[in-house]
Amino acid sequence: MARRDLEELNLDLGRVRSRTDFLESYANTTGRELEDLLQNETPPAASEGSTEGREGNWILTMEAASVLREAASWAVYFDVDRAIMLLNRSGFLYQSVEMAFGSFLLTVAGVPPLDELPSDIGLLARLHGQASAAGPATIPDSLYHPQQQAYLLLACAGMADKATGYRRPQPAGESSRYRQTLHAIAAGSPIRQGVLPFGSLGIPVRVPWDIGVHLLQESNPESLDVVARYLALLCRRYAETMESATVNDYLWSHAAAPVDVGDIEIIGIAALAAAHFGSEEIIASIARLGVRTEDTSFIPVRLGSEILERSDRLRDL
Repeated sequence: MARRDLEELNLDLGRVRSRTDFLESYANTTGRELEDLLQNETPPAASEGSTEGREGNWILTMEAASVLREAASWAVYFDVDRAIMLLNRSGFLYQSVEMAFGSFLLTVAGVPPLDELPSDIGLLARLHGQASAAGPATIPDSLYHPQQQAYLLLACAGMADKATGYRRPQPAGESSRYRQTLHAIAAGSPIRQGVLPFGSLGIPVRVPWDIGVHLLQESNPESLDVVARYLALLCRRYAETMESATVNDYLWSHAAAPVDVGDIEIIGIAALAAAHFGSEEIIASIARLGVRTEDTSFIPVRLGSEILERSDRLRDL
């Protein structure tokens, strides 16, 4: 199905493979450069945060993580297993520099950092002025940005869904307690009215935040409708962005247009929604809103469902 999506987008599979191979190779080279820097790092450089020390480590880590994320966004069109592997690698790198985006990627890819869920909830609580003994003593600087808080909320909502299947036995009522605590934090957050741009499409941060709020609801048909409406909006925005990008035929046909053809934010949110409500239910709800399942606009939702299905199978192997 995903390969047919490339035909719908008028993209050549060979060029997309080559683009993915190049990006993964570049990330591997950057990773080796990072390893060399860490091995040759001297204590003074590390303490001063010079280019050879902490700053250099951060730059190389972020570069490798970003390139792996882009590689995954292409790989999902022809090799879902490879895309999941690339998302895992990217997520771990982002996490290593305390970026909540990493937790989001890992949760979407089916390897949620469940052991960190209590401390992540504690971080969100403290960021919203609530006392919590959970979490590290110092809040990472990146989490003061609403966009990173939104990624963390989505990751926590996804982890609460996945806790039952990934941890056996599960303490009685653990998932429900997590949901209740998270919902109490998120429902009253000022980010729910936030307008800062989020993701590659620059949607207001209040959109993913409110999606996170509704992914914390258990057995609530209204939440399914709300998340479906948001995803329908994102799908239409995605289609408009792709149509605009095809104006430059050379860049588009060479898989070099400055857009995320595999939009990881929408794909990830779709995967989390499918895990929470069920793939058939979320797809049907979006289709009822007029988004045709065979159109370009529906591609991210379809890819999200495929990632969920495949990651579940890999987990059960």
